[in-house]
Amino acid sequence: MYKTSKSNVLLFFFLTSICCPILSESVKFPEGKDCVAWKTKKRLMLVSNLEPVGLNCKIKIETVSEGSKVRVKVAVPVSGFDSGDSTRDEHVLEILKSSEHPNILFVSEPQDPKEWKTGEPKELNGKLSVAGKETPITLSIEKKKDSSWAKGQLVSKFTTFGVEPPSVAGGVIAKVEDYLELHFQAQVPSISTK
Repeated sequence: MYKTSKSNVLLFFFLTSICCPILSESVKFPEGKDCVAWKTKKRLMLVSNLEPVGLNCKIKIETVSEGSKVRVKVAVPVSGFDSGDSTRDEHVLEILKSSEHPNILFVSEPQDPKEWKTGEPKELNGKLSVAGKETPITLSIEKKKDSSWAKGQLVSKFTTFGVEPPSVAGGVIAKVEDYLELHFQAQVPSISTK
């Protein structure tokens, strides 16, 4: 029978930290596509820190006129997220209850369409429905005046949306922090400003 000594355990963690350095993956969107992404922080084997990213370019954006203002509606199919790890993507489907709620939905508060032409707004308020729970959010937006594309993000927590951060073996093998970034890139729809 093999016995594990304290020095063997320390050696294992030392070697693991050398071969698995701290990774920080940025959110990189493909050019010319409407996309969203999630990013979180994960500890692996108590020694390695990762920042996995899940990208989804299968989103549907529509605008709905309400008098002189417009609402933006975004449907994000949960099955469209790709993190480069099929096992992780399957866990995302489970965590977000995709069998009952196949889409994440965002509906903005009504906006003046003229603001989009001038590079405004800098923030977009609305409600995000995740796994059947609706939560008010404010997205930070960056849009250049000479561009029809906008980018933005929200830094939040899993628990804000009623989602428990996942872990493996009680967090000993892997544990996701209660930290969540949501990012988007989208072409601003052509909106009448009459």
